[in-house]
Amino acid sequence: MKVVDLIKLVEKTINLFDKYVLENDLKPDKRLFIKSSPTKLTVTLSNVSSSSSMKIIEKEDWNVIIYHFLSQEILSTNLFENLLSSIIKKYKDNIKKIIPIENIKSQVKFWLQNFLTYILNKNMENLLTKEEIIEYAASFRSELDLSPIEQHHKYYLDGIFLEDEKIIIDESCLIRKIIESDLEYTKDIFFDFEKSYYANIPPSILEINMFTNDEVDLYNKKECILHALRLYKLGSIFSQKRITTKKSYMWSMPNGFDYAYKIYSSYEKYSIKKEESDIFIQFIRYIEDKLLFDENDKKYWNLSISLERYDSSLLEPIDIDRKIMTAVMGLESLFTLESDKGENSYKLSIRVAKLLGLFNYNMNDVRFNVFKAYNYRNKVVHGLYISTTDKKIRKQLFYDIINYLRNSLIIFLSLKEIGKNKLVDMLDKSLIDKNYEIQIKKLIDNELFNYNSLLYKS
Repeated sequence: MKVVDLIKLVEKTINLFDKYVLENDLKPDKRLFIKSSPTKLTVTLSNVSSSSSMKIIEKEDWNVIIYHFLSQEILSTNLFENLLSSIIKKYKDNIKKIIPIENIKSQVKFWLQNFLTYILNKNMENLLTKEEIIEYAASFRSELDLSPIEQHHKYYLDGIFLEDEKIIIDESCLIRKIIESDLEYTKDIFFDFEKSYYANIPPSILEINMFTNDEVDLYNKKECILHALRLYKLGSIFSQKRITTKKSYMWSMPNGFDYAYKIYSSYEKYSIKKEESDIFIQFIRYIEDKLLFDENDKKYWNLSISLERYDSSLLEPIDIDRKIMTAVMGLESLFTLESDKGENSYKLSIRVAKLLGLFNYNMNDVRFNVFKAYNYRNKVVHGLYISTTDKKIRKQLFYDIINYLRNSLIIFLSLKEIGKNKLVDMLDKSLIDKNYEIQIKKLIDNELFNYNSLLYKS
């Protein structure tokens, strides 16, 4: 298929459609929509408030007329049929990679019809220039060539507030303050699902823009960024809503959107001050790189489990007892060896204390808190009586344990190539041999020197 042939088809289609509309004195259907526009937006870490105005508007809808026109005047022409045949002949293998179906002709016909529908709608909105037609035609062919497609995801984030207007993480990703246009929407008065739903209006937006043929790439990028955000500081950061845009001229679908499939809680929030934006960017990039491992690889299984339990403790709206239990289980995933037998609470508390003691934590306090939390976890699991004294300290206990887990995760991620077993073995040996403590500290400093301020106990 030559781009010039597609351009000829487009130009002929536009000219014939203009005549078709005039000769038949056709008018587009009118559809009613509700348009919501924010009139005021106030954003702080603790609260986001907004007021909006709504009005009913009319929009022209040419789609039914365009469908009948294409069916009657274009799809049976030699120009269309020849182009259809040339695409199938040249791109048969690629088409099967895009969508594995038997009736290739029907699929390509749908793509061309979809493309022409898009072109005619654009032309009715505003006359297309020659340059735009060339651009659209070239983009259509590039999709047949399996070239990467520009895709954009926008996530509405709760739990994080920026002092800066925006922070650019890398060439494909940024985080910014929410603005009024993010809350604007237009929906069909009769049919559209409620597009304005938020548990609370979120303070920040995460934007990811990539050229890729697989939407999974954007999903994986988002997951890594969210994990890194939750580790930078203790933060219950999650996406309430996602809006997706795919710059495809074969499918030309409207923007998609979806909401978090789980109900989460902003248990802990934090802000990024202007003066810390540089270290923030470096840390997010660093952790994102460390998170690029195969979750099914046995070597990294403990990291996946521990991250999952860290997220669960921070995000899920569960009671404080189960939050403590889940956080302790996260520590166990990191520090417990398969060969361990008995005295698990003692070994866990000693190992965590020894590691965090390298970062100015009081080792006796850490050991006591982990030991206490482990026993508390056992009471929750086995349904044992929890005293009034224990209930009074459980909020602070959870805060201590989840912080230990956060710091430990950062360290284990940074040393993931060394492996959990070797690192835990070195911790055990460091109890009686100072040289092992020196080795561990050197390994950590080599990796985390720039981020020590995020780990050290003040």
